[in-house]
Amino acid sequence: MRVASTLFVLGLLGCTKAGSTSEPIGNPPPGAKMPPAPPAITIQMSSVTLAEDCGAAAVHPPAPDSTGQSERKRAPRAESEADSDERAKSQRRCEQTSMQLSLTGAPSGSPVQLGVKKVGLFDDKGTLIGELTSRDPSVWSATGAYVPWDQTVAPTKTLAVTYMLSAPNWSKVGNRWDRSYTLKAVLTVGGADRSVEREVRIESPAQLPADVET
Repeated sequence: MRVASTLFVLGLLGCTKAGSTSEPIGNPPPGAKMPPAPPAITIQMSSVTLAEDCGAAAVHPPAPDSTGQSERKRAPRAESEADSDERAKSQRRCEQTSMQLSLTGAPSGSPVQLGVKKVGLFDDKGTLIGELTSRDPSVWSATGAYVPWDQTVAPTKTLAVTYMLSAPNWSKVGNRWDRSYTLKAVLTVGGADRSVEREVRIESPAQLPADVET
């Protein structure tokens, strides 16, 4: 009995010692470097245009409404015959696929470099239609126009930026009209990945231009 009691006490002491030296699951080993925290930049995909790729004829989207620097609101006026002709021409003009982002820099620190890593377009069932290529980063300036942008976001600064995108492969969709799509973008912000997305619905136009495929 005495031998058994001694062994039992030793067994308890052994269990206690083993438990006290174990480390919680998931903790990094001593001396390991923690990954840097992503910069505290606010990013929102403010709008999306899904259309064509106009190449050299591409134009920027209208002025952003979310920056406080958008075009001035003017009182409506009667549309003249010349205005009507100009509107008809603009409806036939190639419309560029693009995405617009609203950015606000971190409260403090150094300027942060931003880049587009990947852009994907998904249908209303979540199926990937294809990846789109981004180009021509531009920022809305105090002059009231988009200008080339070096993709740098300074602390506390609020920016409205746009990227032109390659056109979706509409042949994989069939009838593109009256359907909802989701554009998802993976951005690199100071070396860390950030994801943003926006749902957009394409309504069928009143009259399709003759050179547009359905």
